[in-house]
Amino acid sequence: MLAMADRKGRVWASVPGLANRARVAVEDTRAALITLLAPDPDSRTTDHDGRRIEPMDGGWMLLNYLKYREMRDEDTRAEQNRAAQATFRSKQNKQEVSTVSHGKPESAQAEAEAEEERESRGHRNRGSRLTLDVLPPDWETFCRTTRPDLDPAKSFASFRDYWIAKPGKDGVKLDWSATWRNWVRRERPGTQSDSTRLAL
Repeated sequence: MLAMADRKGRVWASVPGLANRARVAVEDTRAALITLLAPDPDSRTTDHDGRRIEPMDGGWMLLNYLKYREMRDEDTRAEQNRAAQATFRSKQNKQEVSTVSHGKPESAQAEAEAEEERESRGHRNRGSRLTLDVLPPDWETFCRTTRPDLDPAKSFASFRDYWIAKPGKDGVKLDWSATWRNWVRRERPGTQSDSTRLAL
């Protein structure tokens, strides 16, 4: 449903259409919709009593869609700003090197480009620790699609606790989205112990 939603969080589909898109039986789709329409006392979001969707003419409205979209848009803007600042600094470095070289612009440019590549490679290889507090919508969609036997919220809570508790370089990853996908594929329902995990 997240993948099918428009920018306002509206999903225009019938129950058979949803079942076909999710590759599940129509009866299972109806059961899932009942769960999503019902209040959830364990939800971390108190809005709408924890309900995920509500019916509308022609389909369903994803109740927290706009909230999560705004969070995702903020992350995108922050990444764009970082990229723009890196480009600006790189151009400044090239100008400074060219000025210092006094008549050796080609050599200075080659040196600046080599430095830029070293910085870029270092940035790519540095990785980061997990900073997410909420389950991103696309992560939830992957979990529901790949492992319908799992509860995405509970799996994410285990995932987050596990990696935040990891000390040093063991808790640093280059691609957290890929780490999540591996986690979901290898998750054993009902087990949260480290001893049940394969190395990610």
